[in-house]
Amino acid sequence: SFNKQFGNIKSLPLNKWGKILSFNEVKYFSLQYGRVLNEVKEWNAENSTNIHIDSDVDHMLDLDLALSQIDAMDIVITTSNTTAHLAGSIGKETWVMVPKVPEWRWGIKGSKSNWYESVKIFRQDSHLSWEQVLENVSAELKLFIKNKRAR
Repeated sequence: SFNKQFGNIKSLPLNKWGKILSFNEVKYFSLQYGRVLNEVKEWNAENSTNIHIDSDVDHMLDLDLALSQIDAMDIVITTSNTTAHLAGSIGKETWVMVPKVPEWRWGIKGSKSNWYESVKIFRQDSHLSWEQVLENVSAELKLFIKNKRAR
């Protein structure tokens, strides 16, 4: 996040995403804006998961292309950032992981977004602890994959 005040609180480093990125049957795409190419390349080199990244898409400068890329996804899993709002604004199924004390947009309780019907909120149980959130998202993703396969 570029937000200096809340960026570290709501951000989740790539090395914490292991449980979510552990499903071999999933193709993962990074929608993260900013300079993340090297981090993704390092992750791919060290793990069996291959996260695809299109460095030609600048999510901060080309919203049409960013929205097209988001719309092509089956689901968007993200932290509280611009990507969450873009995905929600086009009705894309989106799971947003938020800190214990989130920005006001996400409210303080519940899993439903007041702004976007397609967004489900996963909340920290305790300050700066992402473990339970990651467990919950991973379990939900497992069900999502199973249901997708059954269609």
